[in-house]
Amino acid sequence: RKWCPGLRDLPLKVLHEPWSATPISLAAAGVKLGETYPNPMIDHKIGRQRALDAYDELKAARTS
Repeated sequence: RKWCPGLRDLPLKVLHEPWSATPISLAAAGVKLGETYPNPMIDHKIGRQRALDAYDELKAARTS
């Protein structure tokens, strides 16, 4: 809340993931995703899977 004052009015439960807040919570806090606070750059789940797949490819290439 100190470093991102635009998020200070969000509930603690969604403070670190404002994109998971309900539209009502966002509106009450004055947060507009993509305008007053950026949207996530990457979906963590997808990025994690891409990294794991790349690692598996590297392991397979080293053992071949």
